[in-house]
Amino acid sequence: MPYRLLRQDFREENWSALYVEGIDLDALRLGRPMADLAAPVNVMLSAAGEEPSDFLEVPCIVVSNAMRGVLDRAGVDNIQYFKAELRVDWSSRVLFGFWVGNVIGTVSCVDRLASSFESRGAGALDREEQHQDR
Repeated sequence: MPYRLLRQDFREENWSALYVEGIDLDALRLGRPMADLAAPVNVMLSAAGEEPSDFLEVPCIVVSNAMRGVLDRAGVDNIQYFKAELRVDWSSRVLFGFWVGNVIGTVSCVDRLASSFESRGAGALDREEQHQDR
């Protein structure tokens, strides 16, 4: 069965998370559906440049409005989104227009030796035909 992988571009100037609050990180890690949240998820980031990228893994998936639109148009239908506010370096600066993504139905393990992989370069979608290790 083919899967598509989306990974953060880990360039030196990328942003990193200091903490995430307001959401169950274990449920996110396990891909369990969650009830809607009344308040936005707070993600504290350490800044590395003017603006964060459209896709971050910090320790959960965070996407911009633009990236969410790309995923929606591509037909990705197994991500539950929660509104997020990105707080920058313990300052009063807050970035809006971001979402924490809960990927439902994750694959627990991939057998890399039995899988074919095609990389599309930094910042691009990668495609793999993956075989689960059972």
